[in-house]
Amino acid sequence: MEYNFHKQKLNKMQRVKYFFTKPSKLFEETNIEPCPEFYFLIIMFFSAITSYVNSTFSKELLKDSIVQSLRKSIISIHAPEYAEMLSTPSMQIITTMIYLGVSLLFTSILYYIIALLLSCKDKYKPEFKEVFNVYLIATLATSIGDFMKSIFMFITNNPIFLTVTDKTSVKSILINRFDPFLFLKMFLLIIGFSIVFKFSIKKSALAILAVWIVSIAMIFI
Repeated sequence: MEYNFHKQKLNKMQRVKYFFTKPSKLFEETNIEPCPEFYFLIIMFFSAITSYVNSTFSKELLKDSIVQSLRKSIISIHAPEYAEMLSTPSMQIITTMIYLGVSLLFTSILYYIIALLLSCKDKYKPEFKEVFNVYLIATLATSIGDFMKSIFMFITNNPIFLTVTDKTSVKSILINRFDPFLFLKMFLLIIGFSIVFKFSIKKSALAILAVWIVSIAMIFI
């Protein structure tokens, strides 16, 4: 891969601006110097706010969901008490950020493996930091989307986007897997893979779509 060292590294405000106006600039910067920590902090910021809004707005739904889950475990007798504790805004923020951090890491590892497989015949091998950077940039789309949806639900007092009770329901699958913000994320991943790793659009799209299909299948396992 040829690096474009003549291009300047972007500052924080430029990254925010280009995400909404020209995301390709962010992927081009990945070739110069990846900065995953910047995007990681933004994602965590939006996720913390989203988790807080959702937990305060839908505490009873969350409690019912937690109770149903705990009743299948060895601590079922104390399910209501644990549900009360786990459904508080502070606990929801903590658990959401831990889950999100682990999810971002493991999904990036999956895409790193895919990138290595796609580049097996190339001289240049992708670095994990580059893949992590590309995935975080794309994930900003769903983080901002979730934030906007939580604000909408709070303002309208309508939990239309909440699917905490049945993840395999048609409504849950449609909301979570056919979300326009998710498709935007997938589009950004395809563009990011093609720019950073010089893959063809077709090759990148097939890889991203394969992961999306697997993610839907995993819901029913």
